[in-house]
Amino acid sequence: MRKFTDMPGRIVLAAGSTECEEFAAAELHRYLKKMTGASLQIRRGRPTGSREIRIRVQRREVEPRLPLQEGDDSFEIKVTPRGIELIGGTGRAALYAVYAFLEELGCRWLAPAYGFYKEIGHEIVPRLSSWEPRLGKRTFRPSFLYRRMDAGPDVGFGPITREQEKASRSETAKLIDWMPKHRLNVLDFNMNPEGRRPREKQAGGCAWEAIRDRFAPELRKRGMLIAVGGHCWHEFLHPKLLFDEHPDWFGTIDGQRSRSYKTIFNTANPTALRTLISRVIAYLKTHPEIDIFLFWQPDGPKWSEDEKSLAQGSPARRQGIVVKALRDAIRREGLHVMVQCEIYLTTSEYDENNVYPPDVLIDVWAIWHQRQEPIYDPSIPWSQESLAPFQEWSAKHKGLLGAGTYLWCAALISKPLQRLGFLWSEMSYYRDRGFQSITPCMIADHWVALELVYYLYGRLSYETSADVNALVLDYCQARFGPAAELMEQYFWTLEKLTVRSLEKKEHELVGAPVSEHLVAQGRVWAGRCRDLLKEARRLLGKDPRATELLKRLGIILQFTELMLDCQDLARKRKRKHLNKVVSQAMALARRHKSDGLFVGVDGHRMNEELMMKNFWTVGKDPSQVEYEDLFVPHPDGD
Repeated sequence: MRKFTDMPGRIVLAAGSTECEEFAAAELHRYLKKMTGASLQIRRGRPTGSREIRIRVQRREVEPRLPLQEGDDSFEIKVTPRGIELIGGTGRAALYAVYAFLEELGCRWLAPAYGFYKEIGHEIVPRLSSWEPRLGKRTFRPSFLYRRMDAGPDVGFGPITREQEKASRSETAKLIDWMPKHRLNVLDFNMNPEGRRPREKQAGGCAWEAIRDRFAPELRKRGMLIAVGGHCWHEFLHPKLLFDEHPDWFGTIDGQRSRSYKTIFNTANPTALRTLISRVIAYLKTHPEIDIFLFWQPDGPKWSEDEKSLAQGSPARRQGIVVKALRDAIRREGLHVMVQCEIYLTTSEYDENNVYPPDVLIDVWAIWHQRQEPIYDPSIPWSQESLAPFQEWSAKHKGLLGAGTYLWCAALISKPLQRLGFLWSEMSYYRDRGFQSITPCMIADHWVALELVYYLYGRLSYETSADVNALVLDYCQARFGPAAELMEQYFWTLEKLTVRSLEKKEHELVGAPVSEHLVAQGRVWAGRCRDLLKEARRLLGKDPRATELLKRLGIILQFTELMLDCQDLARKRKRKHLNKVVSQAMALARRHKSDGLFVGVDGHRMNEELMMKNFWTVGKDPSQVEYEDLFVPHPDGD
């Protein structure tokens, strides 16, 4: 490789630089060496002249400032003939500046370095033939203050197998490494897979407990925020441990005190509430690394029907009472922790008498959201019901709000939904209405199948105003080179195929099958995708990584066509034939279960029973379907 005589020779940090700034310099050094062969010196102190890359921060912090401010994650890139400055509002933002500068030089961070990426590659690091960074100043500001991902193992609707949990842990470090490259800043961790055994009375025995020593340092050196909790109210007040001694602490359903952890505790009982809050405070005191506590009700809950609880108001208001009690206790104890809660199902309706403090982050979720059109389209069945909470809370609540995006919904049976333009339009909708946080429920198992979707989520969560068409083309150019335009057409066609022809009108699990016309149109789109993949393979025949990726995309297309068959057979009510096609789809998934294409094959997220439920449970009013009845229970669950 040629010698870069015009390239800076040093990376300069300010004296007293933080661990995050040091990591930013190390990352810049590491990638520039790969790209140029040059090993830049890293030193601390004042700049000494030209031919330097200076990394600096505007506000050095010992611990994160919460709630976040826009300037915390803003950054600048300044390139002049004399040198380069990479400036961040904080150390985390300075790291963003480093990655953004490397992107300008041609790097692309396509996916985390999961094991199933070994044969296809997870990032693009070009070998430069010259040093010609673009002159000028570029300023970047985040569209959302909190840009989150979910580390698992639970994604919100039940436990997973021990084997899946172990695999999830082994891959989490790779997700942590990928996230700041896309300017994501919060990683959510679950305390304990819901429905598994209850926590011990005081501490320990939970998912975060087992991994905190490994992952907290990795997150801290990147300046990322650590969010821990989940559907955890019952973890601190579990009926299995406390019901016999204190039955009055627990909720009443149909006139009887309930032992189910799904039943919300008696929020009108001051001793029960005080016990819950004191146990959470004790947990937070022994876990000072936690920045945001995810304080969620049990998933699919039932609220107590006793007279005193009902007198407190709606479920939304009762949840607010509990959340406010925790937030006030955190303040009294002087803990530097932010509280986050969720609005969905029974708590979706805004209560005029709500008591949520403005500094609590409230995520709004659309459980019944169908995905044939953007959520804000009122002409689509159930869109208005899904949209109403977003409209109501954004109009009335004077505090922090976040939007939850169900990128994982089709993961229940591994449908490869490519919501590209839809993702951009919905994120823009949330941003324009003042939502300050965005988070997807995600699962790593089928990242290859949804690689472009997750790539776009990372890019758009920081800069929602970016041109989504240009982002898709840029991704295809990095990933597929001379076949970029063919693959750009492929992905946009696949979006139409998977969104229009695989999605039910009302809801993923209970709506009517798509029409005969859309199934027929889907077959046309599938044929077009097949032709585009064939032509791309011809152009990229000598590129082993691209060829392997195209092979896997072909498998996903084959699976998609089997899903079209399932839609058609479900509409015709041919159960025997549907069973046969479902078996074929599962056989295909089993053959490729380790290729990053399918989710939890033969687990509770992808199996014959769930697939049959998906296609056969049709034509029902979603509001009349019990939430837990939509899923296949896991043997470890309650």
